Amino acid sequence: MPQTVDIRVERAAGLAEKHQTAAARHRQAAERATARGNTAKAQQERSLAERSERLAQEHTRFAERNTAGASRARAARSVNAAEILRRAEEAAATPDPMPLTPRQERAEAKRALMLERADAARTKDLRNAGVEADPRTAAGQRELVTSSARGVSGKRASLSGYGSLIQNPADRTGPRLKAMEVFDELSHRAFAGLLPEPRFERGVDVSKTLSGVADSRADALMEMSRLAARVGDVSQALLFFRVFERRRFTAMRDLGMGDERTLATLFLAAVDGVARHYGFATTHRAVEAMNERLSAA
Repeated sequence: MPQTVDIRVERAAGLAEKHQTAAARHRQAAERATARGNTAKAQQERSLAERSERLAQEHTRFAERNTAGASRARAARSVNAAEILRRAEEAAATPDPMPLTPRQERAEAKRALMLERADAARTKDLRNAGVEADPRTAAGQRELVTSSARGVSGKRASLSGYGSLIQNPADRTGPRLKAMEVFDELSHRAFAGLLPEPRFERGVDVSKTLSGVADSRADALMEMSRLAARVGDVSQALLFFRVFERRRFTAMRDLGMGDERTLATLFLAAVDGVARHYGFATTHRAVEAMNERLSAA
C-alpha cells in the first residue's frame, strides 16, 4: 500500500531508534561474552551491533533528508481533510446538487462500477453464508461480515464490529471505537421497549415507577438529548442508522441522506463529536484556534 512521505519519515525515525537500541544491546552482550572468555559469541554480537548501527544511520539519513517534504505532506493532508469535510457539509446542506463536469461524470461512473462489483462480491459471499443480501430487506441493508469457524463447514454471517463501521483502517482509533460503543449502549437503553415482544395476554405493570417508562430509559433519553444538543441532530441521526442499526452507507444513500463519501465523512465527524463530548478525545483544532483568537483579542 503506498504511503505518503511523512508516514515513511515517521517509520524511518522509529526504525532508527529501534536499531540504535538493538546496537546498544548487542554491545553489552559482546562485553559480557568477552568477560566470560567466549570470543566467538563476542565477535557475533559485535557484528550484529555494527549491522544495527549501520541500519540506524541509514534510516536517520533518510528521515533527515525528507524532513521538509514530510512537513509539506502533513500540512497538505490536513488541508485536504478540512476541505473534504467542508464540501461534505455543503453537499448535505444543498438541496439541489451542482451539475457535474465531464471529468466528474467519468469519475462517478467509474466509482459506481467499482461499487457495483463490490456489492456483487459481497452478495456472493453472504449467499455462501446462507444470507440473501436483498437491499429491500433488513439483512441486505446492514453491515454484515462473514467468517469461517474452525470445525464448522461453510461460512457464518454476523453483524460487523465497531471497527468495520469506519472504512479506513487508519481512522479506527481507540477514542472513536469507544465513542461508538458508548453511543450504541446509550441507544439500547434509550430506545428499549419501542419494539415490544409479541404477547398473547395483556401484561400487568406492577412496578413502582411511571407506567411503561423505566428509570434507566428515562435517564438514557435525557442523556441522548444532551448528546444531540452537543453533536447536532444530523450527526445523531447518522450515528443512529450506522452504529445502532448497522446500516450500510448504500442503504442510507437510498434513503436520501446523500452519497456514500459524504456520509462517510459526516459520520466520522459525528463519531469525533461523541468522543469529545465524553472526554475520549482532545478538543477539536478549530475550537482551540477560536479560543486562542478570542483570548488574544
